[in-house]
Amino acid sequence: MKLGFMQTLRAFGFILLSLTFLASFVAAKTADETNKNSKAETVAQQQLVEDVDISGNRRLRDEDLLYYIKTRAGDVYNPQQLERDLKELLSLTFFDKVESRVLTSPGVRGGVNVIFEVKELPIVRDLQFKGSSVVPESDILKAFREQRVGISKEAVYDPAKAKNATRILRELFASKGYPNAKIDVADEEVSATSVAVTFNIEEGYRSRIVDIEFEGNEVFKDSELRGQLQLVKETGLISRFQGQDILDLRKLQYDLQKNVRSYMFSKGYFQARIGEPQVVGLGVRRTDFIPLITLPLPLISSKDDTLRIIVPVTEGKVFRVGEVKIQGNSIFSEQQILAGLGLQKGEILNGKRLNDAVSEDLRKAYGGQGFVQYDAEFNPEFKDNPSNPNEGIVDLTITINEGRQFRLRRLEFTGNTFTRDQVLRREFLLNEGDIYNQNFVDISVLRLNQTGYFDPLDKDQDVEVRTDEEQGEVDAIVKVKEKGRQQISLNGGVSGIGGSFFGLEYSTNNLLGRGEILSFQFGFGDKQRNLQITFQEPYFRDRPISVGFSLFASSYKFLGEGTFLSQNQDLLFDAQNPNGTVTADKNNLFTQNTYGASVFATAPLSEFLPKRSFSRLSRIGLTYQFTSTSIEDPKINQLDPTQGVPVIFAQPNIITSRITPTFVYDGRQPSANGIDTLRGRQVTASFALAGLGGDVRTYQPTVSYSEFIPVRRKKSRNAEVFGFRLQAGTIGSFGITEKIRNADSLAFIGGIPLYERYFLGSESDLRGYDARSIGPIAPYNGFITSRNVTVASNVSGTPTAIPSINSDLAGQLAQLGTFTGAGGANSAQISRDFQFIGGDTQLLGNFEYRIP
Repeated sequence: MKLGFMQTLRAFGFILLSLTFLASFVAAKTADETNKNSKAETVAQQQLVEDVDISGNRRLRDEDLLYYIKTRAGDVYNPQQLERDLKELLSLTFFDKVESRVLTSPGVRGGVNVIFEVKELPIVRDLQFKGSSVVPESDILKAFREQRVGISKEAVYDPAKAKNATRILRELFASKGYPNAKIDVADEEVSATSVAVTFNIEEGYRSRIVDIEFEGNEVFKDSELRGQLQLVKETGLISRFQGQDILDLRKLQYDLQKNVRSYMFSKGYFQARIGEPQVVGLGVRRTDFIPLITLPLPLISSKDDTLRIIVPVTEGKVFRVGEVKIQGNSIFSEQQILAGLGLQKGEILNGKRLNDAVSEDLRKAYGGQGFVQYDAEFNPEFKDNPSNPNEGIVDLTITINEGRQFRLRRLEFTGNTFTRDQVLRREFLLNEGDIYNQNFVDISVLRLNQTGYFDPLDKDQDVEVRTDEEQGEVDAIVKVKEKGRQQISLNGGVSGIGGSFFGLEYSTNNLLGRGEILSFQFGFGDKQRNLQITFQEPYFRDRPISVGFSLFASSYKFLGEGTFLSQNQDLLFDAQNPNGTVTADKNNLFTQNTYGASVFATAPLSEFLPKRSFSRLSRIGLTYQFTSTSIEDPKINQLDPTQGVPVIFAQPNIITSRITPTFVYDGRQPSANGIDTLRGRQVTASFALAGLGGDVRTYQPTVSYSEFIPVRRKKSRNAEVFGFRLQAGTIGSFGITEKIRNADSLAFIGGIPLYERYFLGSESDLRGYDARSIGPIAPYNGFITSRNVTVASNVSGTPTAIPSINSDLAGQLAQLGTFTGAGGANSAQISRDFQFIGGDTQLLGNFEYRIP
C-alpha cells in the first residue's frame, strides 16, 4: 500500500511538470507573435505621407482647395485626419457628397500618396420658371432667398437643393390658391461646368372655398362661428378681393383656434374643442364675386376647383365662475388682481377676457414695476352645477411667478453717428438706476419715432434687453438708424388748392445734432403763393420745452366756382331776365395777402401733472401771431361796359394780434415709410383769441379727433390702414373796432374778417371741389331811384338812350314805371347779386382707406 501511494505521487508530479513546461512554451510563442504584430503596427503607424493631390476639380485651383486640407506631405499618415479633411472639403458645397472620396496608394519611398478625388457641382448659368402666371419670378426668387434655398443664377447647382426648391414652390403656389400645382425640375448641361435649370410648373385650377360648415355645434349657429373667422372665409365679393377664400391650412388652424375657439371661450364654453378640419373637393365649376349669382363673364367670374371645409366642434357645457384663488403674489394684493381680472362669482366665465387679463394686463402691470420675468398660469377645476345640470362651475387657481425686480443698469444707443446721446435720452422715460418699466420703454420708442430723426423703430426688434439675474439689473440697447438730416425737394404740378404750381422746400430736422429744426418753404402758383421760414428748438435750456418762431408771407385766392357768383353779367338783371344763365369766372371773389410772424412754445403735460401714459403723450402750447392782411378784389368784369359791378371786398392793412393756447395728444405710430400713420389716435384742441391790439376782436375754438386702425396685415409695418377724422370749429366776434365799423365792403361779416370764416374745398378737408370754393352765400339786391337816374322817352313810348345808361337798362327802367320827383316816388330793383360770406361754424368728417 505504501509503495503504491509513492508511485502515484511520482506520476502526478511528472504530469504537473509536463503541463508547466508546455504552458511556458505556449506563452513564449504567443509573446513572440504579439511582439511581431506590435512591431508591424508601429511600422504602419509611422508611415509618412509622400504626396497630397486633388483630382476632378475644373473651376477651382488646387492651391485654393489644399488650403482647407490639414494633411501635408511629410506628415505621419493618419486615416482619421484624412476623413476630417474630406468633410472639410465637402462643407464648401462645391462638390457632390456622394461621388467625392479620398484615396491612398503606396509611395515610391515606402510612404503613402493621398488623392482627394472630387466631383464638382456645376454652376447655374440659366434659371427659368415656365408655366407660372400667378406668381411672378421676382416673388419666387424672393422666397428662395428668404428660405435660403441656394438656387439662383451663378450659384452652385445641387440636386438636393433643387428638391427643396420644388417643395418651397409647392407651398408658395398653395398659398396663392393652387395646392395641386405640379412642379418638376429639369437640368440641361451647357458645358462641362455649368447647367441650365428649368422649373416646369403646371398650375391647374385655382382652389376656392365655397362652403365652410361646422359639425357638432348645437348652441352656436354656423353663421355665428363663420363670422369669427378673420383669415379664411367663403368666397364672396370682399373675401375674393382680399384673397381670404384661398385655402391655407396653417392660416385655417390658427383662425379656428385663435378666433373661433376664443369666441366660444368668451361665451363661457370653457371646454370647447375644435377638431381637425376636413377638406372636401366639390369639383371644378364657375365661381363669382357674388355668391349664388354666377355669370360667365371673365372679369367677374372664373373656373375654380371648389372646396368645402367641414370643422368638427365639441361645445361642452357653459361654465360659471366659482371660487377664484390667487397664489404667489406679493406686489399686488389679491383684491387688486381680482379687480383687474374683472371676474364676478356666479357670472358666465369669459375665457377670452380671463386669458387676456392674465397674459397681457397683469404682465403690463408687473412689467411697470420692474418684474420683467413675470409668468402666470391658471388652473381650472370643473364641477357640476347642482342647481342646473346643463351648466358647470369652474374654480380657478391663478399661480403667479413674479420673479425678481430689475433695475436699469445701462441705457445704450447705437447707430446715432451725428445725433447726440442726450437727444435720445431726453425722449426716453427711464434713466440708469430706475426700476425697469416696460411700459415706459414702449412709450419711449413711440416718442423717438415721433421726433422724425430716425427710421421707424420697432419696440420688439430694435430694443435689445439683457438681464443679469444675479444682480437683478437690465441693460437696454436701442438700435437706431438716422435719417438724412438735410432734405431739399423741388415739386411742381397741378392741384386743387394750388392750381398750377412750383415749389421749393428745404429742411433739416437735426441741425446741430441737438434736434434743432430749420425749414424753408417757397411755393408759387396761380391760386396761391407762400413763403415761410421756421426755426424750432425742441429742448429749451435742457427742459422738454419746445420754442420757436416763424416768418411767413402768403397769397390765397378764394374762388367760389360752381355756385352763384358775384361777377356774372347774366345775374345783374335777373329780376327782369329770369332766363339768364350762370357763367363761371376764376377771378370772381377776392385774394387774401398776408404777412406776419409768430412765436410759440409747447411742453409735455407731464411737466405739470403726474407722469402717466396720457400726460407723457400730451403737450400744451401757446402761440402768439401778428399779421397784416389785405383783401384785393378781382379785375372788373370786362363784359360789363358800364363797369357797374360793385367792388365790395377790398380792404387794406387789417392788423390781427392773436394768442392761441393749444392741447395735443399724439399716440400715433408711424408706418414703415416714416410718413404715413400705422395706428393710434390724435386729439387736438385750440382756442384762438384775437384782440390784443389790432383791428380784429374774435374768438375761435377748434377741436379735432383722428384715429388710424390697421385692417390687414396688422402686425406688419406695411399694413392696410383705415383712418377717419372728426373736426368741429366756430368763430365769433366780441367787439367791433372803428376800422371795421367804417369799412365800406364785405371784407368783414359780423366783425369777422371774411378770409377767417370757413370755406371748404381742398386736399385736407373736402376733396373733389375747387380750393376754398364751398360756403354759404347771401343775396345782395341792387335798387335805383330817380335820385340817380333819368329816363327819357319819345312820343311813341320807346326809350331814348342817354350817355350814362345803355339802351337795355333804359328800356327796362321805362317798363317799370315813371319816376317822379327828385326824391324818387318809387324805386326799381335792377340787380341781384349772390355773395360768398363763408360760414361761422364748421363740422367736418372724412375717412380714408390706405393701401401701401
